[in-house]
Parts: sequence; C-alpha cells; structure tokens
Amino acid sequence: MKRLIVMAGLLAGLSAKAQTTMSNFLVGPSLGFGHTYFVPYSSDVEFQPMYSAGVTTLFTPNDWFGLATDVRYSAEGRLWDDGRKQSDIRLEYIRIPVKGTVFFAARGENVRPKLTLGPSLGLLVNETGTVDRQRAESVDFGMNASGGFDFKVNEDVFITAEANYYQGFIKNRPNYSKNEYNGNIGLQVGVIFAVPGE
Repeated sequence: MKRLIVMAGLLAGLSAKAQTTMSNFLVGPSLGFGHTYFVPYSSDVEFQPMYSAGVTTLFTPNDWFGLATDVRYSAEGRLWDDGRKQSDIRLEYIRIPVKGTVFFAARGENVRPKLTLGPSLGLLVNETGTVDRQRAESVDFGMNASGGFDFKVNEDVFITAEANYYQGFIKNRPNYSKNEYNGNIGLQVGVIFAVPGE
C-alpha cells in the first residue's frame, strides 16, 4: 500500500512537471490577410490584398513575457492607379519575424491581451509586375508591431488573433528612381499547441 502511495505521488509530481514544461513552448499554423502598399503612401494607391500563411512558435519563460518567431509565405506589393495607367506589383517573400511579446494577463486566464515588437526578415521568392530596371531587392528587412489577444481553448491550446503592422527599412527596388519601402497592415489568426517537454 505504501508503495502505491509513493508511486502515485511520483506520478503526480512528474505530471505536474510535464504540465509546467508544456506551457513554455507552443507551435501551430497561422494565417494573415490585410492591405499591402509602398511607403511613402500615395493617394493613387488602391487596395491590394496581402495574404500570408505559415507556422508560428511562442516561447514563454513566464506568464508575462515571451518570444514569438514565425516562418511564413507572404504575398505583398502595391496596386497604383491614377486614372490613366495602373501599376500592379506583387512581391512574394518567405518572411521570418521575431517578436518580443508582453502579456497583460497570466497564462491561466481565458483571455490574454498582448503587444509585440521586433524585426522581420523577408527573402524574395517571386515577383510580378516589375520591369528590368525596377527589379526588387532580394532581401527585405524592417520592423513588425502588433496588438491582440490569446484565447484559451484549454490548458494547452490557444487561439491567437493580432492586428499587425509592418514597415520596411530597405528600398524595395534598388534601381528605381524613387525611394519606396514595403508596408502592410492586417489581421493574423492562428492556433497554437503546447509542446510536451522531456
């Protein structure tokens, strides 16, 4: 009987430890949609859909801070129309944002407001609508900021929703006469799952 009690205690302890470990690292799919444009913004710019899809990860060493990293395909660019001619440029990237995250509620809460800020690297994989003298730079780099919420489904599953803003710092077409930079704003949603620890 004593052995059973000791074994039950050990199993409970191991289970609690595993639960704690599981809470530190989460991963899952993420989708995004919004408006993409070039900066400086022109009055002749029209809505150009931005869409993205990929995997997001979140490491949370405690209840209040975290580090999120995504790897996602991102379709960006610009649609411009001054009534006489139209320019439709589409730039497609593999984008890797790294976001420091601040939470405003503990992990056990059903809703966790959050703010994120961090750099974003984009690797160009395809472009359409450009001409030879306006070819896009193969690498894009800028700053990403977002605000949103994590909604708890259960202790190990969360739905994430963020309003996201991106501002590029590298001229996106190095041989073009104007200095233009990537920019976009949109909504990203995803589902993240706790990864069991050792």
